Amino acid sequence: MPVPTLCIDIVAPALCYVRPLVTGRGRETVTPFFRTILVFLPAASLSTVLAGGGTIWNELGDAGNFPAGLAQQTRGSGRLDGITGNLATGDGQDSFCIRITDPARFEATTDTDLNGFAIANFDSQLYLFDDGGTPVLANDDTPGGSNTQSNLTGTATDGSGFTLTRGGDYVLVISAFPDRPLDTVANPVFPTPNRLIHRPNAAAGRFSQYSNNPQTSGSYFITLQGAAPCQERLELVLKRQDNGQAVCWNHLNSAPFCTQVNDVQFLESVFGFVDTDAIPDAILAGFQTGLGLCTGRSDLAGCSTGLFSTEGQIFFHAAKGDLNGDGFVDVVLDGLGDDLVCLGGPATAFTSCRTTDALDGSNPIQLAYIDGDANLDLVLVKVNEGLGVCPGDGLGGFGACSFTPVPGGRVKLGRIDGDNSIDALVGSDGPANSVCLGNGDGSFSCGALDGVSRRTFDAALADLNGDGALDAVLANVIGSVSAANRVCLGDGAGSFACEDLPGAANSISVAVGLIDNDDNPDLVFAEAEGLPGTICSGDGSGLFICEPLAGLPDESTFDVQLVELGDDPRLFTNGFE
Repeated sequence: MPVPTLCIDIVAPALCYVRPLVTGRGRETVTPFFRTILVFLPAASLSTVLAGGGTIWNELGDAGNFPAGLAQQTRGSGRLDGITGNLATGDGQDSFCIRITDPARFEATTDTDLNGFAIANFDSQLYLFDDGGTPVLANDDTPGGSNTQSNLTGTATDGSGFTLTRGGDYVLVISAFPDRPLDTVANPVFPTPNRLIHRPNAAAGRFSQYSNNPQTSGSYFITLQGAAPCQERLELVLKRQDNGQAVCWNHLNSAPFCTQVNDVQFLESVFGFVDTDAIPDAILAGFQTGLGLCTGRSDLAGCSTGLFSTEGQIFFHAAKGDLNGDGFVDVVLDGLGDDLVCLGGPATAFTSCRTTDALDGSNPIQLAYIDGDANLDLVLVKVNEGLGVCPGDGLGGFGACSFTPVPGGRVKLGRIDGDNSIDALVGSDGPANSVCLGNGDGSFSCGALDGVSRRTFDAALADLNGDGALDAVLANVIGSVSAANRVCLGDGAGSFACEDLPGAANSISVAVGLIDNDDNPDLVFAEAEGLPGTICSGDGSGLFICEPLAGLPDESTFDVQLVELGDDPRLFTNGFE
């Protein structure tokens, strides 16, 4: 009797290879299939097909329906060979963060004819967005093949001539036909003809929602090539206050490796994928060293400073994003004197820099889609004016900034109330912190977070308890009231319930990430008063157990970041040693 490739549901289970269920973890290196799909193949045959120990990611709970929810982080080492999951009734989309390591080989498919392990038992669609939320590519039906399954590669077949060239982190979304991404006025983000790999519609605005029709349920296995998990292990980056600026690269759960930056002094670093490889890079807002760039660990290229004749300039803040839609990372720098916009390109990290007047006197800055169009806007806080939005023109410039009066300094962005607009949490040194709900046109409606006045120096937004709503973490310092840090659980409608965080206080910076192996968000605080910091392990319900960071000198820190640097903690060796 011929050996069939797949059997759907439980038939003759003695003849089928059944995927073991996984509890508490979202990844495995055994041969995987969905809970309702069994395979008439011996284990030896399966190991031949999926050789090499690549990671298979199993959806944890319900993956977020990006952009309204957060994309689920895939975690593991080596290759990412596939993603399994289920679209439940009422769950229109699942989204996952993946790392594209080889753009030329990248492929994501649910088409069994192309990969015998790929399948979806519904009419699938695949969409790819970059790590800033910009639409990149889409496919409904396999080009030249299936009219119900999908195949997405890095090369568009719609005549646009686009080919994906930049490695890095992307969001992969699976949905059921005809559930399509829409912009803020419900226009399709991608063209609709089937059997093509499409670039976005040129006239579409900012991606903000789905058509949500129909609400199909079913299981899927997306097989992948040229990809890796979005996160293997996070390292801790601390900037310390001993003899100026410094950085400490630390492997959590192992011996720390710290090094002082003596030749590269900087006030802020922004990590991401600046060049075309899949190795994290760092943009430095330099202290008298101007614009700096560290281009990753594998080529040991080190750090270059004073780019574009900025040597001697002081830059306080930096933000990155694709300002002109060419697929390359650009940077905005807020400085003492000139503020700069530097555009990225394919040959070098940045091709040109020009001054901008938008930033004078601002606190930390961010780039986001705020006003409904498809251009990144600049978001900032000015002490005497409030929360500002400077609309992007899609060419690397910004229009006149408009301000919503609100006290504060640090601003964090996210979808707090569940609508299609970006909202803001504004931390304040003294007055009550503010929640500012976006109106979709570049303006905000602001109110107090919890009515409690604290000296909040930093804040973070993340889903701490897995309910799909963003929660807030506040880093507070000593003042006339308590310096206890706080965790505020959001209700998804714009309101928060806040409690002090036992064991963590007098902090000036906070970072959220998946540090240990339980797939629950954890916290790290940088602390003043001669202490290195605090790490808080989360239990997935919004509760944390906090303890001092071990293995670091007892020196004050003023910023903390969680970054994946890879196996060698000495990222950018030549520049930092």
